[in-house]
Amino acid sequence: ETYQGGNEVKITIKSPSDGAQINSNSVEIKVEASTEQTFSKVELYVDNSKVKERTDKTFTETLTISNGSHRIRARVLDDKGTSADHEIGVGINEPYASPTPIP
Repeated sequence: ETYQGGNEVKITIKSPSDGAQINSNSVEIKVEASTEQTFSKVELYVDNSKVKERTDKTFTETLTISNGSHRIRARVLDDKGTSADHEIGVGINEPYASPTPIP
């Protein structure tokens, strides 16, 4: 899936897939981003904490993530501040369990 903001800003987490179980704490994340305006950066988040910032549109990054269910988000930004996000859930050394909504 491709997620898009304004001015044709797009980002896709190519792998792992949403809901995947990864039987390792070392997680390889493949990201592809594109922008209509001048590309600025891609940020990677695990559970809403920024863990990496990259200045290339297409890359593979290996992150060390603790056991349990986690959300991984990639955000692309152009030089105008326009952004787009793609978020997936993964289970590290156990099946992914989506968080229970708080009423």
